[in-house]
Amino acid sequence: IGPGGHKLSDLWTDAKPMSSQAKERTDYPTQKPEALFERIIKASSNEGDLVADFFCGSGTTAAVAEKLGRKWIVADLGKFGIHTTRKRMIGVQRELKTEGKDYRAFEILNLGKYERQHYIGVNPNLREEEQRKQIEDKEAAFLDLILRAYRAEKTTGFAAFHGKKAGRLVAVGPVNLPVTRLFVEEIILECRKKHITKVDILGFEFEMGLFPNVLDEARAKGIDIAPKYIPAEVFDKR
Repeated sequence: IGPGGHKLSDLWTDAKPMSSQAKERTDYPTQKPEALFERIIKASSNEGDLVADFFCGSGTTAAVAEKLGRKWIVADLGKFGIHTTRKRMIGVQRELKTEGKDYRAFEILNLGKYERQHYIGVNPNLREEEQRKQIEDKEAAFLDLILRAYRAEKTTGFAAFHGKKAGRLVAVGPVNLPVTRLFVEEIILECRKKHITKVDILGFEFEMGLFPNVLDEARAKGIDIAPKYIPAEVFDKR
């Protein structure tokens, strides 16, 4: 039933676009109005049901589902979409708390992180020397995987670099941690010592606020650094 009490058809022409001053506006490019999602969720689910959106974008589905007492799962390939949704859901929690309404805690999970577990950790039952060997073998296997996927040639004789490709040296970030400023500064230091001018840094995650400052600092020293995200698909054997 529509706002005026009339029965809705399959074509909805009464969904109004968001105002530029709307409180719900996040400035995410594909954001849809909450009123539209409220109608869809109310028409297709009951309170306590589970709602899913696997291209969540700005997080409208999660925001409306939470306000309507639904459980929800949302996903997105874009880090900006996840960041926008997280920030928005914290705002929804605060809004519901102010109104004295119930709300649920949520957590952010990264599928790639679980696939990376294979390359970290050791068997505690092994002797110390065997544990060290296991760590070295896992690290070597991880580097081989990433360099093969990036189609880079393995190199030796460097402290910070693991490979080279198309005239650029390649540094691979940690398997289970973000690439940090300290990591990049070590790269810059070796570049200056060995007169290296072109570098690619591969990482699953990069420390918040790292760019563009550190890139500008490197450029001022004559070093071109290109950060590149390692996709989770790197673990797909296909």
